[in-house]
Amino acid sequence: MSAPGPGATESRNARPRSAPRASRKRRDGRDAPDPEALRRVTDRALRRLGMAETLILAGAALAALAGGALAAFLAASAFGWPFRPAWAVASLLFFVVPGAATWVRGRARAAPGAGKKKPVRE
Repeated sequence: MSAPGPGATESRNARPRSAPRASRKRRDGRDAPDPEALRRVTDRALRRLGMAETLILAGAALAALAGGALAAFLAASAFGWPFRPAWAVASLLFFVVPGAATWVRGRARAAPGAGKKKPVRE
């Protein structure tokens, strides 16, 4: 039997011993950021944020569908409205109205001078 290789006990996803550093020395002795490492870290963070945003949006859509179904069931039993059209309208309202309010609030915050009050002259 031969002896196991140098990486036999390490897991497959283990970080190599000579992983690139996030910084390197400048001529004056201080650390300078490594642009390639920063780019990789930034790309990974953006991918994770994109996935999180997609999952949150999907969860909001499912919650809107469930809330719309409940509202349609209550409207169908209380007012005699047909279930499917009431479900469609209620689900759209539960998804679009909060989304539009969030979008308007975000646009107001992003506008230049948003939230700044003009001084009152007397």
